[in-house]
Amino acid sequence: MRTIDRYLSRCGVASRTGARRLVLEGRVRVNGEVISNAEQWIDPEVDRVTLDGNRVVTRCDSRLLIYNKPRGVITTVRDPEGRPCLGDQLPEEFRTDPSLRAVGRLDRASAGLLLLTDDNDLSDQILSPERHVEKEYRAKFRPCPSEDQIEQLRAGVDIGDKSRTAPARVELEKISRRSGVIRIIISEGRNRQVRRMAKSLGSEVEWLVRVRIGAIELGSLTSGEARWATDRELSAMRGEA
Repeated sequence: MRTIDRYLSRCGVASRTGARRLVLEGRVRVNGEVISNAEQWIDPEVDRVTLDGNRVVTRCDSRLLIYNKPRGVITTVRDPEGRPCLGDQLPEEFRTDPSLRAVGRLDRASAGLLLLTDDNDLSDQILSPERHVEKEYRAKFRPCPSEDQIEQLRAGVDIGDKSRTAPARVELEKISRRSGVIRIIISEGRNRQVRRMAKSLGSEVEWLVRVRIGAIELGSLTSGEARWATDRELSAMRGEA
């Protein structure tokens, strides 16, 4: 049993928000009856769900693409300003698949792990603030934070939102005279969070690379490369998400 919005999302029809919109527009029927409540429970094994008269069925398989996003690429399929984007930067074998959507964002100035999937339900679970899926980054802070400032990052800092950041795992990997390389693991997904955490200390981020999301690691993928997640990785991600 699952709600109709989750079912439509799981089938790849739309995000849960988009699914609710389809219901409100009167385009979804269950057993021939137009429904108005996106949270109505259905049994996919018994109930017949249609969208615009076409039956909606659950896909047997989900796909999860692991991509090492280069710096300077924005995480949209197209960009009206002509900037490099996923639509022209993904390896060609993946570029033409319209069902793949980015799981969250990685800002233009940052690089590293970006996940794409055709499973909207999985995407929603990974991004859900209630799931606390870890994201791990390496970043170069200038100037290098002091030990006291590292402790502040671990405890949570004020980045201008309604609440301080949640506790984070932070390690100082390398120190130079003017900067330091930080490894930081957070379980939130606030906009440009690591950069704003650095700013709260009076530091700037010279470069930022995401190396892990939950059970998925960037590993040996070089910049611009992509590969499908293995069955084991996908199962682990489902378990974590």
